[in-house]
Amino acid sequence: MNTKNSAKITFFYLLSLFGLVFAALTSGMILFQVINKLIPDVVGTYSGRYSTSQLRFAISAVIVASPVYFWMTSLIQKSLKKGELDKESQLRKWMTYIIILVSAIVIIVSLIGVVNNYLSGDLTSKVGLKLLITMLISGAVLSYYLYDIKREDFAKNKIIKSYFIGSLIFVLFTLIFGFVIADSPVQVRKMKHDTNILRDFNEIRYGIDEHVRNNDVLPENLSDMRRSVRTDGNISDYEYRIISEDKYELCANFETNNKDNLSIDDDYLNKEWPHEIGYQCFQEKSRIEKNGIIHPELEMIPLKEID
Repeated sequence: MNTKNSAKITFFYLLSLFGLVFAALTSGMILFQVINKLIPDVVGTYSGRYSTSQLRFAISAVIVASPVYFWMTSLIQKSLKKGELDKESQLRKWMTYIIILVSAIVIIVSLIGVVNNYLSGDLTSKVGLKLLITMLISGAVLSYYLYDIKREDFAKNKIIKSYFIGSLIFVLFTLIFGFVIADSPVQVRKMKHDTNILRDFNEIRYGIDEHVRNNDVLPENLSDMRRSVRTDGNISDYEYRIISEDKYELCANFETNNKDNLSIDDDYLNKEWPHEIGYQCFQEKSRIEKNGIIHPELEMIPLKEID
């Protein structure tokens, strides 16, 4: 191999390593989220529950990283065929074994995580499927590079071609599974709109409690707290009504139903403020007594729908 090609070939290998790690990890992440959604477990570990944000990140990473990996790998194979890269060169051996080492480390860490989730209470069926996926991906990666470093035929190798086609099909099917269970961008935007409302309601509730602590009475309207409460939306878009001396109601229009949301994203808000589509109201009770002391027990009041 010419010395002038060393930098170029090193670049190909390093970028292919980057693409491989991201593509392999996030492909597994997509399939893990598919399993988490199809086999829900509300008492399992955090990583064992479905997450829409993790799924969206994984799909994005696979779309970007996979073409990078396939492209760089094809350039490396072309360099071998053209003789720009000698099959016995130390650069090829070092870079290939570095890729094998990094892949092995990632695989070991992934397997440790899967086993740890099982010991932490994840369902056996979910752990078994995730373990199978991890072994399939890791087996394909390691077997490819262990074969590649020893092979002698660089013209039209059927085994290498089979690896390429198989991995391409795997990535495409993984993306299809991901898109099938993922929410559309329009739906995600609606969910973000509703989450902002819930965060505002949380802030308003704290603001009302603070107002009661300082004034021994519920605020007459939300505009009284405009300076003390920081909300994402326009506070005037929310309806506030006093029901009794310590009870009030917050209302807003929602675009989604969060009652059946299995995602761990914004889990606290969804449990604290369950709502359906449309105009929804929540009855709340001030957690501050008139003498400024926090109530020892909060009264839980269910959501009330307004037609």
